[in-house]
Amino acid sequence: MTRADVNKEVRHVLARHRVDVSLITFQCHGHEVEIQGIMWHTNDTDFSNHEIDALMKDFILKLPGYEVKGNTENWLFSSTGIKSTSGDASESQEDNQEAAETTSESADESV
Repeated sequence: MTRADVNKEVRHVLARHRVDVSLITFQCHGHEVEIQGIMWHTNDTDFSNHEIDALMKDFILKLPGYEVKGNTENWLFSSTGIKSTSGDASESQEDNQEAAETTSESADESV
């Protein structure tokens, strides 16, 4: 995949997830895409963990073999995890998954 193709796919994924591209920049280096700026919807709202997760899954699907990293003012994300850096939602996706697993295990034990 050429660099132009990668840039095109990144723009398509960002548009599909309604990312305000006027607030971010992205760069491709080899097989890595880095996103910086502020991750914000075009309707002037912040993303949720679920929405960032869906965005990452879309990148993985459209750019196999590429690592996409986001180091934005309000989110840190990559294929290994997601973390909100805003004061509103400070739980990371890993924390949410651990809590869900604990809850599931507790439910299994009570049966």
